[in-house]
Amino acid sequence: MHIYLDESGTFAATTDPGSYCVVAAYVVPEASKRRAEETLRAFKLSINRTASDEVKGEISEADYFRLLEALADVDAFVVALATDASMNVDVPTHKEGQAKKIDDWIPQMIHPEGKAMVAKSAIDIRALSNQNYIELLCRCLLAWETIKKSTLYYSQRVPATLGTFRWNFDQKDIAKNRFEATFSDVLGTLLQSMSVADPMITLREGDYSHFFRFHGKDDNRPYWFPAPKKGGEVQAIKSALWREHMRFVDSKQHPGVQIADQVVRGIRRCLRGEFVDNDRAAALLGRLMVTLGRKIPPMTFVAFSNAGEVLLEKSVAERANIMRRNARLMLTQ
Repeated sequence: MHIYLDESGTFAATTDPGSYCVVAAYVVPEASKRRAEETLRAFKLSINRTASDEVKGEISEADYFRLLEALADVDAFVVALATDASMNVDVPTHKEGQAKKIDDWIPQMIHPEGKAMVAKSAIDIRALSNQNYIELLCRCLLAWETIKKSTLYYSQRVPATLGTFRWNFDQKDIAKNRFEATFSDVLGTLLQSMSVADPMITLREGDYSHFFRFHGKDDNRPYWFPAPKKGGEVQAIKSALWREHMRFVDSKQHPGVQIADQVVRGIRRCLRGEFVDNDRAAALLGRLMVTLGRKIPPMTFVAFSNAGEVLLEKSVAERANIMRRNARLMLTQ
């Protein structure tokens, strides 16, 4: 499985409502990779670009909608997560709380190397700017949503694609910068925590045989995991799931990242009401997403505040509902 990830927006603090920042993943099984790339290539040629051109945001709305329509015919899907920067009013407290949770794991580590690794993760979290912290958490949340959705979706359709997860993040610099290095280091720690707090949904009829090498129960859990409650068990996700094939790549050389870039820009524009026809944009973007049911939103909205909930403006909620109504059903009939 190939997973291409990109973001749109600065994640910087602001008081302007509707200042959405979005992270998105384009999930493609190996069997669909060539078709996805050919779809992008044909689109570039149709707007008088060369196959090697990297198309950014300078295309017409009509052309963009044609691209979304073509991508809907590819056996691939989009996972997206958004945050309104104006609602992130308590980031320092959230950041310190996250670092303290990591600190709490240090005594549970058996080996000095493990203690040092966890301690470093907490230090790195505290060293991030508030802006970078929000982006990092959004990326980690997106990665876990991608794992949950892809395993459920392809266990029913293309089980073999669950044997390898190839993560491709759009790099910010030629060399890995401090943000990317911190993200690489803490992703595993945070994903393990998320796997306990928000476990994967598995389908009894699904075929997870190719995924078993990433999955363990109590006898295989990391030694720093808290002991399971009496009568229960902890399901651990092995680090190979993300460490085995995780790269920060140049988008010019990777059509999949270019597709992710087009999609994530479109989602952000749609949420901000920047299309002439925002409802059509929402419908076409929704066709690229998957949902567990017609009443369940296909994308996630998060906020870093004491409110404990995310309140969407009416226009944004309406577009999110259009996406939901057009999303593909996760479960086969």
